[in-house]
Amino acid sequence: IFSDRVEKFVPPRKGRAHVLRVLRELFYHKPEGRGTDIARALEYLTHVVRRRAVAFLVSDFMSDGFEKPMSVAGRRHDLIAVRLSDQREESLPPLGYVEFEDAETGELFMANTSDSRFRAEFEEGAVKAREGLQRTFRRSCVDVIDIQTDESYVQPLMRFFKERERRF
Repeated sequence: IFSDRVEKFVPPRKGRAHVLRVLRELFYHKPEGRGTDIARALEYLTHVVRRRAVAFLVSDFMSDGFEKPMSVAGRRHDLIAVRLSDQREESLPPLGYVEFEDAETGELFMANTSDSRFRAEFEEGAVKAREGLQRTFRRSCVDVIDIQTDESYVQPLMRFFKERERRF
């Protein structure tokens, strides 16, 4: 579990009890940091876990500078990116003036979401970011599971594991 630093590490093991421990750690963890440093988490994984392992990296991937560590971790381990996204991060409804707050920095930003040019630029930026992220995953040989916050996570997971079973 990471924020702007690695906050909790559970060494890999097999079995039902271990899965339950990992779930317990995820549900009850109270983060100390506010930021996101994916690169640091991937570097930690690469240095601490010596044997090849299956690792799931769950994030919205709204961060920079993790391309090289992801490539290294993707070659050393079977790294699977679970990208969580929200429809509102890709398109905005015309609601007038809205104040946005960066969850990590607390920075406030006011924008007129009724301005069609602002919405078009916002959507264009989201498309470019998504395409760049897809290129990073491809170059790093990392599989991706896309999960939308307004939909069930069951279907994307089932589709991923069925496709993976067919591939291997």
